[in-house]
Order: sequence, then structure tokens, then C-alpha cells
Amino acid sequence: MAVVGSEEYADWSTQLLAWEAVQEKLAYYLVEVGLCEEGEAGEFDAAFFRRQLEDKLRNAAAAADAGYPDNEGLVIDPETGIPSLKAHRAEGQRLAAKRLEEEINRREC
Repeated sequence: MAVVGSEEYADWSTQLLAWEAVQEKLAYYLVEVGLCEEGEAGEFDAAFFRRQLEDKLRNAAAAADAGYPDNEGLVIDPETGIPSLKAHRAEGQRLAAKRLEEEINRREC
């Protein structure tokens, strides 16, 4: 969803914190969002972050590989090795989506 003209209200870059203020809060923030453990913030840099992402990707790939035999929606073509997903039908429209659609239709009138 987009709001026409919303970019005219504020320049987000003027709302950024000064780097000094960020540094004061960074260690707490990194722990709060789960990017590092208490006391690890000193070693948090681009290389640390990259290792984290690589570890998460490796773990996600291993979980996907382990779950493949039970995944009925994933098909790997035996000739080409290309994976594809079978079409999946939703079990109906969620209540929140239905309400949103109704509100959009109401406002169009």
C-alpha cells in the first residue's frame, strides 16, 4: 500500500540520530534485537555481522535440506535439477484482509 504524495511530508535523513548518540545506544540495541549477546558488542563490526548472516543462511539451508523429503510442495526436476514450488491455494481470505478490502471499497465510493 502506498500514500500518494507521502514523500512530500518529511525528509527521513534529517531525522537520523547523530553518530555519537548511536554509539552510546548501539551495544544495548544489538543485544535487544538479538544481533549479539551481552558483552559482544565490542567485537560487532561488518565482519562479525557477515559471519552471523552466513551462519544463519547455512543453518536455514541445512534445515531446508533436512525437511525436503517431507515437503510436498517442493519439486526438483530430475532431468534439470531445477526446483519449483507447486501451486498452493489459500484456505480462504483472512479476516484482516477482508476488512481491509471492505474499507478500501467503502472509501472508493
